[in-house]
Formats: sequence, C-alpha cells, structure tokens
Amino acid sequence: MHVELDPARLVARAGLGTEAQVWARSHGRFEDAWGSCDRPEWMVAMAIAAGLARPAVVAVACECIERAGRGRSLPEALHIAKSWTRGSTDGRTCWAAGFRASSEAAAERDPAVRALLQASAAAAFACDDEADAGYYASRAHAAEAVQHAAALRVDERAALSDYIRRRLSGVEVERGLLELARRATTPPPPAPEGPSTGSRPLQPVTSRTLMRLR
Repeated sequence: MHVELDPARLVARAGLGTEAQVWARSHGRFEDAWGSCDRPEWMVAMAIAAGLARPAVVAVACECIERAGRGRSLPEALHIAKSWTRGSTDGRTCWAAGFRASSEAAAERDPAVRALLQASAAAAFACDDEADAGYYASRAHAAEAVQHAAALRVDERAALSDYIRRRLSGVEVERGLLELARRATTPPPPAPEGPSTGSRPLQPVTSRTLMRLR
C-alpha cells in the first residue's frame, strides 16, 4: 500500500502539533525538513515515535542537558539516567531518581535550576525498557527533557539541533515514521465468517427450559 510521503503527515504521525506540521509543510521532503530543523525537542520526539533505540535517544537527551547546564551542578537524576543508557542501572532506579528531581524542582525558586531539574527528571522517566512503543511515544519524556534543556539556552537551539543530527540518523527516523504511517493505513484483516471451529450452534429456548430457569 502507498504511504503518504508528505513531511507534515509524517510529523503528525510523530504526535507533533500544528506548529510543527506547518513548519514541515514548507519542505518538499522529510530529509530537507530534518536537515533544517532548529527545534531539538521536535527532533527527539520524531526519533522516539520512529522507534529508534531508547538508550541512544536518552543518551542524546542527557548530552543536550549537559550542554545546556554547563557551568552548573548537574542533578543526580541526570547521572543515573546516563548510567541507564550504558546498561548500568535499571529503570526503577531511574524513575525513583526522577521523582526526587521532580520534587526538588517543585520547591526550587531559581528558574534555571528548576529547568535543569525538570529536564533531568524527564530524562530519568525516559529510562523505560518495559513500556510499549505507543505509550512510550505518547509520553515522550526524552523530548520533554530536551525541551527543558533548550529553554536554558534558547540562543543555542540550532547548535543542539546540529548535535542531534550528528547523533541520530534522519534516514532511520524517516524510515520509522513511514513504517508507522504504513501500519496506520493498513486495514485490518476481515473477520472470519460464521461460528468458529468447534463452537456449538445456538439452541432454541423451549418452555421446559424456561420453567427450569425459574
């Protein structure tokens, strides 16, 4: 079955909203859209939806946080999330660290420190091996982490985007989004007709049966 190659439709499949779709519609090919994107959180969201390896995506998110938070003390949750990408920590440990960072962020008055804590918490929540692909993509914690990180360095969004392009393959992202679109447009197989093998035919209800039920 033919799959729509319009970049805006692929971006929509990634769960991105109207702003991203309008941006993508100005490009004839996804390759061009990916190559010119200066919104790092969109790029990570697309990579997640496309099914790229989670440790690779989280590692990129962690690096974006480190770049945005340079010169500051980095939260514990970030270090734990990085250890998960190397297979040294399990997801439960990361989630516990994420909740601690979220609690600290809620009490933090410094906007920059709060954003760094929120970014690190989201990166820790992205450390999940067990969630199914649809749920993981809908939560998009790694994209949220990058969004918080980019808010710390608005003037460096383009640099963060270039870094992501070096680490994540736009070809693989496009391939994954095309597969996602293909599955969404493929009709389900027809339901079998008639009773299944081994099923018993329905019997008429007689007056004697009704008397027993009473």
